[in-house]
Amino acid sequence: MVATLLNKIDAVSIEWCAEMFAVSEVMLNIALAQLLSERGLKAVGEAQLKKPCRARPDVIIVVNGVKIIVEGKIGSGKLKQAIEKCEERIDNGLADICVALEYIIPEDRLQIANHKEAKDTLLRSRFNVVFISYLDRANLTAFIPNWRRTYRNYSNIDFNELVRYLLQCYTETVGMNVVQYVVDKIDATLNQFSGLANNKSLVERLKEVLELYK
Repeated sequence: MVATLLNKIDAVSIEWCAEMFAVSEVMLNIALAQLLSERGLKAVGEAQLKKPCRARPDVIIVVNGVKIIVEGKIGSGKLKQAIEKCEERIDNGLADICVALEYIIPEDRLQIANHKEAKDTLLRSRFNVVFISYLDRANLTAFIPNWRRTYRNYSNIDFNELVRYLLQCYTETVGMNVVQYVVDKIDATLNQFSGLANNKSLVERLKEVLELYK
């Protein structure tokens, strides 16, 4: 009787300890920010933004004034939720680039006692990632030839690859001279209109249609 009771107590204690140190998204987000900071990036995890938005992105990174947000989720099939949150962050003007991230944590690493273990776990884990920039959310087909709204997807990558792809996305985004594309398009349209205005037959036809004759 006593032995059975002690076994039950041990089982409850083990279950309580597992819950006590079970990995959480908050812990991983903070650990991810610390790892990114160690790579030279200005990153902070689980920080609440100032009013009026009061949003709390999972990780905020600032690179030369460019705002990058990471939205991380644990568990298979959670990437879609992270993508939707990223789209919301960009559409609300909170980020120039947003990274939707799915933590792929092996079951034997789901129990973490502290942030050091969380960082070690991330360095040994994999990620499914989607990079979204403000350019992806904007309708630029009228200005940029062959423009396609395409999110950059990477599956089963490690931490080093995550950093490399993040910096690559940053470089591509800041290197896109959208303003010049728009200016060139406007110039081309004005030149085309100017050429049409010099066509006397077209001008006469427009006068007729618009009833500009006295």
